[in-house]
Amino acid sequence: MILKYINNIKTAFIGLVMALISFKPMPILVNLDFLANAIWGGDPQESISSRAGKLVRAGDRKFAYYLCRALNFISKGHCEKHIQENEGSDELIVLDRGAVIGTILFLTWPYYSDFVMPFIRVVL
Repeated sequence: MILKYINNIKTAFIGLVMALISFKPMPILVNLDFLANAIWGGDPQESISSRAGKLVRAGDRKFAYYLCRALNFISKGHCEKHIQENEGSDELIVLDRGAVIGTILFLTWPYYSDFVMPFIRVVL
């Protein structure tokens, strides 16, 4: 699973480098979106909007729901319009509150382990 995760990030990063070489702003922004999605454990060829839209359509993913509500200020029905049905097969982590909390704990563990463990016991 770790190798697949690294491969996904590598694929998205190569796409970003290729977009940077083209000097066109839209492909750069799209590939930044793909890279962010890959870092969060998603498919490197799927946008965060598509991933969140699929999760909202599927049911009770709170983080994805609020992300789509925030994106509705940019364009009405943003997540629904940008769902890519044929992408997402390489998703490793479901984008929800658990993934966000897990990432935060993973990143802060070496520095705040004395603080984090009591917090985990209270929250969980």
